[in-house]
Amino acid sequence: MAELHGIENSKKVIDLGLALVDAGVKIAADGKVDTADLQHLPGIVLPLVNSASAIPELGKEWGDLSVAESSELIAYVGTKLALPTEKAQKIAMASLKLGAAGVELIVAIRS
Repeated sequence: MAELHGIENSKKVIDLGLALVDAGVKIAADGKVDTADLQHLPGIVLPLVNSASAIPELGKEWGDLSVAESSELIAYVGTKLALPTEKAQKIAMASLKLGAAGVELIVAIRS
């Protein structure tokens, strides 16, 4: 199958998932949520903005996703987090499920 749409939008959604988890872990570290935790929110702004336009395009990317592109997404996560392939694959899939939920939400709002 031809790779017509690439995987750049998928990478943006993965970046959002990783940023959300990173901020959540930092916010929850002391067991409370307060104004001091605001310092962790800027790290999600750029991934959130980038993924806003990326999420609606995911269906196109996934429609022609090749094995090589799947492997590239897993390697992308593995490199960003310095993880072995098996764990990177689980994280990539979970992040992409976040994107799929975003698509579902957009469809629900627009209908």
